[in-house]
Amino acid sequence: MQLHALTGQLYIVNGIEQDSSNVPGLLSTPAPAKAAHGRQDEVLFVHLTLSGPVAETADLVNEQLLKISGSYFQSVGSVTAALRRVIQDTNNWLLRLNLESKGAARDGAITCAVQRNNELYVVQVGESLALIGRNFGVERMPAQQPDHLTPLGRSAGIDFRFYHQRLQAGDMLLLADPRVAHLPSHALAPALVDTELDLGLE
Repeated sequence: MQLHALTGQLYIVNGIEQDSSNVPGLLSTPAPAKAAHGRQDEVLFVHLTLSGPVAETADLVNEQLLKISGSYFQSVGSVTAALRRVIQDTNNWLLRLNLESKGAARDGAITCAVQRNNELYVVQVGESLALIGRNFGVERMPAQQPDHLTPLGRSAGIDFRFYHQRLQAGDMLLLADPRVAHLPSHALAPALVDTELDLGLE
């Protein structure tokens, strides 16, 4: 059975819901018409955050999201290898930005996920967080924050975290801002488990 992704965005600042039509740093896109061979049946999801006020970073992250999407869907090879390349390119971009900037360096965090039919591939770097709601509860990626996290943009060498999941109809994926990582999984269960997208967002 082929699964189709339904997506929604939620954007809250200081407890107030914002316009969710274009959330900074968040991307969900199916393969374009001229995707590379093997990429045409995939859906790409990306959540990219930079430290600092959103007003200062929104344009930066949204421009980078377009580069990530274009590069990923023109790449060949395995899903995880392609995701690793686009994340490494993003790290190099932020590293150059930090070296050239006269202001404070920006730390980055990224989650990239690809759905291919009933399979989900996830690659993370930095203080990123993703959750999957299933009929038995909520599964976190990572299950616990590692003792040491190297942010994007601080070093040429970065620590990748890889996950592979089998999806079933009704599973919900949440690419969350790392600032909600302190919330226990059960607090997010009503939005992710045995619910519909619109109700979960509400």
